[in-house]
Amino acid sequence: RIVRDLQTMEKFHFISQRWFAVEKEDGNIERVLPIASEIEKQEFSYIVSKKSYHSVSDGHLWFSIFSRPPSTTFTRVQRCTCCFVLLFISMFLNIMYYDLSNEAKTDSASLSFDSFNINPQQMIIGIIVDVFALIPSLLLVQLFRRLRSRRQQISPLRQALYSIKSNLEIKKENEHKLRKTFPWWYIFIAYGLCIVLVGVSIIFIIARGIEFGDEKTQKWLISILSGFFSSIFLTQPLKIISLAIFFAFFCRKPNDDKEANEYLNDDQFDLNDDEEYLHSIKVNSLFIYRSPIRANRLNKGEIIFARDQRLKEVYMWSILREIFIYSCFLSLLCIVTYSNHHPNASLQVNHLRNYFLDSDYTQITTINQYWYWLENSFVENIRAQQWYNGDAPRNLSGYINDKTNRFIGWATMRQLRIKSQLCHVKNEIISTCQYDYSSSNEDKQSYQPGWFNETIETYSLSISQSFQYQSSKDLDTYTYVGDYGSYEGGGYVYEFRGRVFDIQ
Repeated sequence: RIVRDLQTMEKFHFISQRWFAVEKEDGNIERVLPIASEIEKQEFSYIVSKKSYHSVSDGHLWFSIFSRPPSTTFTRVQRCTCCFVLLFISMFLNIMYYDLSNEAKTDSASLSFDSFNINPQQMIIGIIVDVFALIPSLLLVQLFRRLRSRRQQISPLRQALYSIKSNLEIKKENEHKLRKTFPWWYIFIAYGLCIVLVGVSIIFIIARGIEFGDEKTQKWLISILSGFFSSIFLTQPLKIISLAIFFAFFCRKPNDDKEANEYLNDDQFDLNDDEEYLHSIKVNSLFIYRSPIRANRLNKGEIIFARDQRLKEVYMWSILREIFIYSCFLSLLCIVTYSNHHPNASLQVNHLRNYFLDSDYTQITTINQYWYWLENSFVENIRAQQWYNGDAPRNLSGYINDKTNRFIGWATMRQLRIKSQLCHVKNEIISTCQYDYSSSNEDKQSYQPGWFNETIETYSLSISQSFQYQSSKDLDTYTYVGDYGSYEGGGYVYEFRGRVFDIQ
């Protein structure tokens, strides 16, 4: 907290670094703060917090649009203009260097995320683009920051202070301020430079975009958007924190009140509706009435009650915020799930269903018939076979036998087994009984190939694993509800990998 004496224009710092809120920390809203000494104003934690807050509110070009200091002459419109120019310059420089990134060798080390590839060449180009885009943006920011207002207004209090000082001191002070600022008409130069930079960027972006084509332009736009958001939420915050720590270690100036001057303008003393001068003369009038201002201090019981109410409000808002986030997530999930339906999707499903579950499948009544269908009809159809004229299926790896649809992954078969139990009839064991499947009598024991506990024969890894029980957690599956019962998500899984001869 900074308090200024309006008579002498001295500033006094009161450092607390603690909350004045009923719901934070100890809940106190009154504290006795002594005037900070020069040693306290040079403490590392205080300097870092002060520099970080000022850098975010004024130094971060994007965030400062909403949180700029009230007394600075660098307006929000000018900040938006600088952001607009910076965005177009970045797009222009990225599109100029975009071909250079594609000239890299394909066998160079790269990090791939689906269809996105990140290689060292692209990272170097990004650094070059940031360096070149920083130069015109800094020029524009400094032009707007150092503009003098067209009409200089001096408060009566400042005029009184000037009357106390000598004319020589006032002249030196004004000359010192004028050295760091530009005349007001430089604003036309700044906006003209913005128009030129944006116009040149648009011309080159359109020209290069036509040469790139649709697919390449879409990839370029995606890279621009990803770089834009990473600059806002990653690069700029890291820069702010690094500079704050650097200044806290090496550039400690106890008399440097740059941050305070941004918020305390000596020529603006407008009072708020709930403020008044302590020694102002009361004007008694029937038409002017101002209610007296009284500070009502809360007692301990009222503070406890206010704390409980505030904690309830915080908890309520957290619940509402969580409900809103989940609602947005559910809405987005429904949009992605149900809006991407192609009108021919049902035809595709019917084709695959009729292709695999043909008339032979619908007539299966025994285990032998099922295995015959599985080994001949199903296995042959999950791989592309010879053409009708006997030619080999070239360049059809991964396609099914209709030569049109392709597998994403591979086909799997999951088998569930029931436990075999001995039957008791009139206290005699006569045979082995097998009841209907249910989750209570599901067999979850692992076996060797052939459903034996031990075997001396050697089998392939895929065959051996298909006799090992895997839970639904291992398979990432859920319970399936069918027409005749519910089936657990675990089981014995066989993956149809390899050639048709190997699968059969």
